Amino acid sequence: MNPVLEFLQQHPDYSFDEGVAVLLRFSANRGVNTFITVRRDRQHLRNELNRLAHIPNLRPLPGMEEPKSTVTVPEPIQPLPQVTDSPKDSDPKPDGSDEDDFVSFTDLKRHETYKPEDLPTPMLKELWEKNRDEYKELQHCHTQMKQANSDAGRADWRNKVIAHRESISKRWKLFDEEMERVNTEKAAEADTQQKAYNPLNDRAYISKSLKKEEWDDARKLEVQHRVDALLQHNQTITEETKKALRERGITIE
Repeated sequence: MNPVLEFLQQHPDYSFDEGVAVLLRFSANRGVNTFITVRRDRQHLRNELNRLAHIPNLRPLPGMEEPKSTVTVPEPIQPLPQVTDSPKDSDPKPDGSDEDDFVSFTDLKRHETYKPEDLPTPMLKELWEKNRDEYKELQHCHTQMKQANSDAGRADWRNKVIAHRESISKRWKLFDEEMERVNTEKAAEADTQQKAYNPLNDRAYISKSLKKEEWDDARKLEVQHRVDALLQHNQTITEETKKALRERGITIE
């Protein structure tokens, strides 16, 4: 049995520090681990543990093995200092500071752990591509921050790095939630087909969304879900609506 899944089942009310201890034992993604630990982001921690729980043949990292076959809860680790948005924290730090390392490693190359052709849906591939491309922007901004010859210039580039970091992190959360949804949906597909389906809610949501000038990633993902549901239940979609949806990047097979 997957040891992280076993931990989640045996400790449904695990504390933040207990969850981090398990995360550090099985996750090699130093950037994500640092972000979760410093920010004390419980939702991100929950997403990462759920992702690990679905990995076949998961083993502890080298040096983190336990003599027992099950995951045990270690002594709680001391929480790192909270990161705040106070003016003092926004001041640029000297080269080589710990905060620079935090910024540069927060959102490491998670896209390198996936092959786009193996992703089960076009929307997952799109989210992956956006984070791959934005990570390149983050790298560029971080290089410029390190090379800035003034405090003002360094602070400006640092703010851009932080903005990219938070954007990438938010999109990975959406990616993980969608991946979990797809996996859950596949497991329950037989039951879903037996339930009565009413297309009116999906049609209404799609129609309302098409009237909006801009979509964020979450809305686009939800529209794709609604379109997929209509097609899976052999519901007709007018050619005019199909054209409008394709122009918004929705896949219609």
